Amino acid sequence: MSYRRTTSPFEDADVLEEDYQPDEILGRDEELEHLRTVFQPIIDAEPPRNAFLYGLSGLGKTASTKYEISELTDSVANYDDISLETIWLNCNDCSSSYQVAITLANQLLPARDQLPRSGLPKSQVYETLFEALDAIGDGDTDVRDYVIIVLDEVDNIGSQDRILYQIPRARANGRLENVWPALIGISNDLSFKEGLSSKVTSSLCEHEITFSSYNATELQEILLHRSQRAFKEGTIKDGVIELTAAYGAQEGGDARYALDLLRRGGQLAKDEEEVRLEHIERAREELERDRMLEAIESMDKHEHMTIAALVTLHLQNETPVGRKELYPVYRQYAEEIIGEVNASRRVHDYLSNMHMLGLIKRAEVQEGIGEETRFEYSLDSLSTEMAVQALERLDVPGHPETNRTIPSKLQQLLGD
Repeated sequence: MSYRRTTSPFEDADVLEEDYQPDEILGRDEELEHLRTVFQPIIDAEPPRNAFLYGLSGLGKTASTKYEISELTDSVANYDDISLETIWLNCNDCSSSYQVAITLANQLLPARDQLPRSGLPKSQVYETLFEALDAIGDGDTDVRDYVIIVLDEVDNIGSQDRILYQIPRARANGRLENVWPALIGISNDLSFKEGLSSKVTSSLCEHEITFSSYNATELQEILLHRSQRAFKEGTIKDGVIELTAAYGAQEGGDARYALDLLRRGGQLAKDEEEVRLEHIERAREELERDRMLEAIESMDKHEHMTIAALVTLHLQNETPVGRKELYPVYRQYAEEIIGEVNASRRVHDYLSNMHMLGLIKRAEVQEGIGEETRFEYSLDSLSTEMAVQALERLDVPGHPETNRTIPSKLQQLLGD
């Protein structure tokens, strides 16, 4: 059967993609003003400032930074006594300062001089990095050469924060002579700063910019602005923007979630020529399914056995259930599949984490006057379906026991 082009409500679907950089940042006036304060010394040919940006995912940290750096770059072109280079690195694949330093160096080095991902002494890696950075400047004393280094998702490096001290202090420590570095760290982890060493916080956190959650009104403004470019005129029906914004607000004011929801709604509306409320509802269900599957599949095997135990008890109509009653089922499954069993308190941690992720329900139960409050756990139909689907995708039939994920008792229940 040949393919045919569908009738689409989209004018330019790319406008709703995560990597799209808008030409206007909405709902972030205060944060943009803080960024301008950070970057203004470059225009004034003064020593640059460093900054640390943090806030939950989808709050515009990356888009705002890219926007202001673009504005700054355009402004620098108006002056003959300053120059500017920007290096952007997403630290998603870097778990230490060492890996960040190698990746930054390789962005600057020619192909023939690329550093290996491991095996080199730290001193050699940092020496190579700072030599490559200093080569950005031409040594002309009449021109001050700046380099902005943006480390996005910097929390991935954990406590290995050496790079966060080395770059801001590079000129003071004699490692750079021709360029003036500014470091911008961006983190989705609100607690990341607490684990940084004091010398790092004094350098990197010269300016802290907190990105607060979008409210429903701000999300409506963002969605309306994007939708006017993304969709053909008249294809968005009444209430769609408002409903999408409301769901985004429920997800912690996450603009990325709201835009993804609108994009999926548009995809579901293909061949129907208009995006209606039911398309957004269906898109939200799809997103929730994807989120659950991803969360369950990312868990370790003991967590898989915990949720398998809860699914078993749900199928046997024995939920809500307390940890004490769930633990024997977990223990049986862990012995069968993993060959080892964790303590009951670890199962408590697993259940708490699943509740925090929204995968399971938790209710407080008061046994009686003066008795301790305990928790009982349960699954709804969607969570049960997604848990089973995730476990089935992880299961490898025909392989040794240690490669299986679905215990035999649960497999029997599912077969019935």
